[in-house]
Amino acid sequence: MALCTTKPVHSIPLFINYRHYFPNSKKIEPFVNFAIGPRILFWNESVRYWSWEENGFDSLGKQRTSLGLYNTIAGGFKLKSFSFSSGIFLKTWHDQFHVGFEVKAGFTF
Repeated sequence: MALCTTKPVHSIPLFINYRHYFPNSKKIEPFVNFAIGPRILFWNESVRYWSWEENGFDSLGKQRTSLGLYNTIAGGFKLKSFSFSSGIFLKTWHDQFHVGFEVKAGFTF
């Protein structure tokens, strides 16, 4: 008898980003942002099994890796060195699709 469990997934996205600024005569510059690319996923998989030597359950852990997709579409504005954007994202892991809403704020140095 074996029971397989997975821990939270960690990922590293490697994406191409395109940001288009719309011409504006004011200090605020509106923009749209598109990004797409693969993500490298890492997670620990633990398999629990019955051990006759231990006379109980024991576990065996393995490090797993996989590829997924990262995609985002956002809109926002830039004011001097400050930028703010919000949009939707799509991330995949095996046969699962995760869609959500994200908000980003930052400064340009």
